[in-house]
Amino acid sequence: MSDHILLFVSIPPSLRLPSGVEPLTVATRTGELAALRSGEAPLPDILMVPGFTGSKEDFLPLLPLMAERGWTSWAIDQHGQYQSTGPAEDRGYSLTGWGRDVLDLARHAGGVHLLGHSFGGLVSREAVLVDAEPFHSLTLLDSGPGALPERHHNRLALLMSVIPELTMEQIWQAKTELERADGVPAPPTEIAEFLHTRWITGSPGALHAMARALTRCPDRTVDLAQVVAAGLPCLVAYGEHDDTSWHPDEMALMATQLGTTAVVIPGAAHSPAVETPAALAELLDRFLRQSGE
Repeated sequence: MSDHILLFVSIPPSLRLPSGVEPLTVATRTGELAALRSGEAPLPDILMVPGFTGSKEDFLPLLPLMAERGWTSWAIDQHGQYQSTGPAEDRGYSLTGWGRDVLDLARHAGGVHLLGHSFGGLVSREAVLVDAEPFHSLTLLDSGPGALPERHHNRLALLMSVIPELTMEQIWQAKTELERADGVPAPPTEIAEFLHTRWITGSPGALHAMARALTRCPDRTVDLAQVVAAGLPCLVAYGEHDDTSWHPDEMALMATQLGTTAVVIPGAAHSPAVETPAALAELLDRFLRQSGE
């Protein structure tokens, strides 16, 4: 598996919306967010937050499976990601700001189960640490305790250095050439077109701010452990083949420090919502029902 820093997200085989999944727009204090919804209720039971270079589409295979189990889910684009517009400058973004967007949505819904994937887990943690009351549970999916391991920092630093100098299209072309040099196979045409559109649509400032956070984010496990100990159910889970982000031992240790045991998802790598959606849906359904609300 490639260790390429920009390949954190697997993409569904088809990007056509499954039956029962519909687009919508939701409001936060900083503006509107693009989202996908599945389920019968007008407000979500579950709020899903994507990771670095990701979007709401990363949850497409999972959304209908959760609806079949009786859950209403929203998957969002964070500000600056894909169809959620945001400022072009990186000073317009922060973990705290993204976290407050999530908190706004949770309060509006009257409480949600929160799932953060990868970088989205860091954002979700920030939301919970500001105010845990609107959250029925927290799931950290293939997400670690703080900044990524040092082995990823050089490519993140390279990305940050070129963002002010090159357009998103130029960065995309350079990224594609790097992937081909690494031996990464080209995706099917439909997927390639979506990835290209998503990349050039996103804010360069958001991408820069996310990359910066992934190299500097402090470990706040001790803070989160206090919230978990006070009664917030927490699930830490990751794919058994995830070798492109935090080390599995690091995620497992974080789970132990939070007073729980990490669940390893067989057959999955960094994106279980795409790679093993049925197994993830079963795991989430069981955990959320045990969590109440």
